[in-house]
Amino acid sequence: LEPFRIGKFEPDPPSTAAQAWPDVNLDAVQLRVERADGSHVMTFSLKELRTSYPRRTKVVTHKCTSTGNTKTQEWTGVRVSDLLPSRLDGAAESFEPLVTFVGMDGFGYSLLLARAMKEDVILAYEQNGEALDTEHGGPLRLVKDGQHAKWIETVILE
Repeated sequence: LEPFRIGKFEPDPPSTAAQAWPDVNLDAVQLRVERADGSHVMTFSLKELRTSYPRRTKVVTHKCTSTGNTKTQEWTGVRVSDLLPSRLDGAAESFEPLVTFVGMDGFGYSLLLARAMKEDVILAYEQNGEALDTEHGGPLRLVKDGQHAKWIETVILE
């Protein structure tokens, strides 16, 4: 039995970090930024994100969609706007470009580029002063308002 595919889409094999799930080796974690056609834009190591960019901390109250529990947490990471170009070369001008954050689980969360570039959108690597573990969406978790996306390892500029 052959898997159903639309067009030529062929998912990439899991990254080295994702293959070791949930015992992710932090040295193997990379944040890959690419265009919608899969072409490489840039890659960041977790160490580079932690040491080469300003740390941003924000307190967010989040309501879990699966349990309904509400919890206020302190998140520390890097602003998305510090990582991405403010304008996408070659983007169609008839619509607002999207930025899609894809986790190690293949789940994607999209934002309009203008929203992703706001100061309150961060890729968190710490929760309440501690390194973010995989149980809580680490090593990188998108934090925006009360919405989150876990295990981020790819950012697609569309």
